[in-house]
Amino acid sequence: ANRGASEAEGINVGLGISLPHEQANNNYITRELSLEFHYFFMRKFWFAYMAKAVVFFPGG
Repeated sequence: ANRGASEAEGINVGLGISLPHEQANNNYITRELSLEFHYFFMRKFWFAYMAKAVVFFPGG
C-alpha cells in the first residue's frame, strides 16, 4: 500500500518503534511524516491522535 501511494505521489505516515530486533521503516514513507518512538504508549497515542475514527469493542 505504501509503494502504490508513494508512486501516486500520496502521503505515507510511518509510526515506528525502536526495539533491538524490530525492522526499520520502509523506503516509501514520506520523510517528514516518519516518526520513531521509544515507548509503545506514545506510539499508540499517536495512532489514535492521527486517526479519523476509533472503534472500541469489548474484550481483552
